[in-house]
Amino acid sequence: MPDDYRVNDQIIDSVVETSASVLGSAPAQTTGMLDALMTETLGMAMHNAVTTQHNSQMVTTAAITAACGRMLKISSATMLPAKPVKPIIVGISPNPVPPSPDIQMVEVAGVGFQTGVTVEVSDSGGKSIGKLMGSRQIREVTPTSFLMATNLFASEADYVIQATNPDGSMTSPYAVSVVAPPPRITAVTPLPSGSPNTDASSDPPNTNSYTVAGTGFQANLAVAVTDHNFNSLPVLEVTFITSRSFTMTLAPSSSAVFSIEVTNPDGRKSNQLMFAAAPA
Repeated sequence: MPDDYRVNDQIIDSVVETSASVLGSAPAQTTGMLDALMTETLGMAMHNAVTTQHNSQMVTTAAITAACGRMLKISSATMLPAKPVKPIIVGISPNPVPPSPDIQMVEVAGVGFQTGVTVEVSDSGGKSIGKLMGSRQIREVTPTSFLMATNLFASEADYVIQATNPDGSMTSPYAVSVVAPPPRITAVTPLPSGSPNTDASSDPPNTNSYTVAGTGFQANLAVAVTDHNFNSLPVLEVTFITSRSFTMTLAPSSSAVFSIEVTNPDGRKSNQLMFAAAPA
């Protein structure tokens, strides 16, 4: 008779095998669940990143579209007018200006000059002397220069010029010095006997008269004539003085080459010029 209190060996083996199977598969199941959880987490993170990037691109596209729409509403770009350049005088030529009662050309250099520019000329105290305007007095106008045809610089003095454009822009006052250049001798020519510029009654009779040509001569000038040893030859008479010539009378004792120099009353000296002279 079998023992009723004993468990069947097959049942025991089944229970033991089941326990062993559960115990053996537990690590694998745990690892599998952890892997599944990590996979789902990474998937959600990637999904969120893609969604964020997509939304950012949509916002950027919308901003660009709005900006383009506003630009398309503008009819056309408006060009602002160029701001005129303030005229400036930087120099004149000749400098200094020689005094002359006749019309002389003075070039004015600078920037910002316009056609129709006018020039006010004043003395050093600010008193107006005259105004230059029109194509006869203001010539060859360019943005950087023009010519003044003027006789306002008749005497030695300090002057002031100021240019004004047609649009009202005006230069700063520019100082102009009018100074006579030193005298210059260009030629010494003997006068023939009996010419209108000689004195037939001169004493002593063996004198020679010479015409001295040049520029910048003034009344009451002094004439110095020397030989090659720097010995002075007396100048007996100086007559017929103009700004470009005068007549001098000499009495050389022998033929020689002499040097002549002129000194104006204002102290300016001329160049020295060699010339040949002989007794009359």
